[in-house]
Order: sequence, then C-alpha cells, then structure tokens
Amino acid sequence: MAKKKVKSDSNKLSRHESNIKAILSLLVLLLAFAVLLIFNTYQENIIYASFKWFISLAVVLFAFLLALLFLINPQKKH
Repeated sequence: MAKKKVKSDSNKLSRHESNIKAILSLLVLLLAFAVLLIFNTYQENIIYASFKWFISLAVVLFAFLLALLFLINPQKKH
C-alpha cells in the first residue's frame, strides 16, 4: 500500500505569519503618514505652542514603531 503524504501545517503557518507581518508593516507606514498629516494640518499651532512636545512624542512614537518592525521581522541566522 502507498503511504499518504501528510501536509504540514508549517507552510500554512508561514503564509499566515508573512501576511500578519505585511499588515503590521502597512499599519506602521499608515501611522507615520497620519503623524505627517497631523503636523501639516496643525503646523502653526505646533511650532508656536508645543514644538518640543510634538518632536519628543514623534521621536518616541517612531522609535516604538521601529522597534516593532524589528520584532516583527527578526534577522534569520544562516
């Protein structure tokens, strides 16, 4: 009797994992675009009133997003 080949779930998991990584990366880009739009809309108010706070929050946000991207896509060891 011929043995049946069992399909592994690792390929399906890998496909889902890559889809999730792509969606999270897209969300990071959308967040960056949203910060740019907020800055363009309220540019005068931000510059005159709270430029230091906006820059501080933007740096913290983008550091968090960059760390998130590195956690999503760790480098593979060869």
